[in-house]
Amino acid sequence: MNKKVLIASDSTCDLTLELIEKFGIKTLPLTVILDGKEYKDGLEIDPDKIYEHYENTKQLPKTSAINIGEFSDFFAKYTSEGYAIVLFTISAQMSSTY
Repeated sequence: MNKKVLIASDSTCDLTLELIEKFGIKTLPLTVILDGKEYKDGLEIDPDKIYEHYENTKQLPKTSAINIGEFSDFFAKYTSEGYAIVLFTISAQMSSTY
């Protein structure tokens, strides 16, 4: 039996749009928090804006892992379509996303 395989990653992998499109990689965005406002990494904010914020304020951003409900919904959608999923995340020592 052949199974479809989906490659997925959290947004900390900082993959280029070219790679994401070429291989059909699904990206799960972490949350970046600047001045108390939350942004979905790669969707609502990019590294240039984060660096700019730091240069202007000298404040490091805070981050928040993907919540379990978002992960559950993601896996349920694709496994119900017959996919096996290979997921790349940031290390367990750096985030609870792992």
